[in-house]
Amino acid sequence: MSSCASSSSVRLNSMKMQERRLALPLLGVLVWVLSIHSGTYAGATLLPIPITGAGLLRTSADQREPPLPHAYDRLLVTPSDLNDSVVFAERILDTLHRLEANLVSAKVILKDGTPSQGEFAAGTPEVEALQRGRQALRAVEASIQLVVHMCGSMSFNYKDCARFMNRFSLDGTPLGSSCEHLTKKCTAEEYGYMYRSGDGLCNNGKNGAWGEAFTAYARLLPADYLDGIRIPHRAVNKRPLPNPRLVSLTLVTNTGIPTRDLTLAVMQWGQFLEHDLSRTAVSVMSKFL
Repeated sequence: MSSCASSSSVRLNSMKMQERRLALPLLGVLVWVLSIHSGTYAGATLLPIPITGAGLLRTSADQREPPLPHAYDRLLVTPSDLNDSVVFAERILDTLHRLEANLVSAKVILKDGTPSQGEFAAGTPEVEALQRGRQALRAVEASIQLVVHMCGSMSFNYKDCARFMNRFSLDGTPLGSSCEHLTKKCTAEEYGYMYRSGDGLCNNGKNGAWGEAFTAYARLLPADYLDGIRIPHRAVNKRPLPNPRLVSLTLVTNTGIPTRDLTLAVMQWGQFLEHDLSRTAVSVMSKFL
């Protein structure tokens, strides 16, 4: 009886030691996750998005683009052209708003208790994120109209034309105020706060926008849209590319081979990264704004 008790005590102490060894790494993961969502370390995964006075946002990826043909030097874009494109974009969004109202009237909405409704409840973005998304949509629609209007009649390549239009500023248009938060300069007082800000703004001493909430992703490679703005790239035969999920399932198979070197903490770390990056603000109807 005493030997069994002694053996149980040894096993219990061994389990406690293992729990303590595992607790510290898991605690570190928990602190890291909480820091990510408070904007502490988000700068490690989100690059700053500088404004170059352009209608579209530019990143370091744009600097690797080849120079534009000299023919674009003859293309004259006036402030009136920029304002007309924004007005056109507003009309597009007004049409979308009317469509949304018709869908609501027809009860074409999420049903309570469905998986879609559960996903929406878990990932509903904040109002500010939705408002910035609407502003970005206006800029996209305005850019499309500008490219088609200015370059369509001259048979210019749409991709090059979109890059050319990226040089022009939204200042002086109804969308001019939408970029103010991207150019905000942190004050010495904001940098000197004892505690980090909840939204991540001014937490980084050199780059105040790093880790800030409601910031867009930055590209590592230049964009490759079919129209230079938003239409997904197609295959060489002009057909749509295969579904990304199909590609991943085809190339990466689940063999179910266990490993002795990696623990579930490694999986959780990757999952935390994936969740943070995949929680991009979703698009909802205007009635939720």
